[in-house]
Amino acid sequence: MDRTDLLITMADGRAALRLTLAGLTEPQMEDVVNGAWTRRDVLAHLEAWERRTVSLLETLRRGWDPGGSDESASWDVMNERFFEENRHRSLDDVRRGEADAYEALVRLVEESPDDDLFEPDRFAWTNGRPFAGWILGNTSEHYAEHMNQLEPGTTPVRPAV
Repeated sequence: MDRTDLLITMADGRAALRLTLAGLTEPQMEDVVNGAWTRRDVLAHLEAWERRTVSLLETLRRGWDPGGSDESASWDVMNERFFEENRHRSLDDVRRGEADAYEALVRLVEESPDDDLFEPDRFAWTNGRPFAGWILGNTSEHYAEHMNQLEPGTTPVRPAV
């Protein structure tokens, strides 16, 4: 994979996400689709991981240890924290924030040296994997992972009364 492939894969995933979101009304974005999460919360979740990816590469470039490894972090704890931090944001704010976070990732890819993105041993924290994999895991692959919750045909989960 090179920079062009990375950007194309990101853009393809992004196009699928945009198409899915375009088919949703504002009330549908507030449907609960996963536990207590609404579609709006799922979109905020995607934003949080996109922002974390930008921040993570900046941390690694400074030579700082972000703590743990990419495999040892507790994703459930982080996801719950992201949910709590974002659950009261408006839909417009989440949409703008997620779009901005994605654009920051695109700029990161466009402006980063190849070694930072594609050299497997560039950062010890990635355990011998290129950082580009982390970027894909938090863009196109992450969108695909949550697409079933976002699609208009998803049956909303109604809270028990």
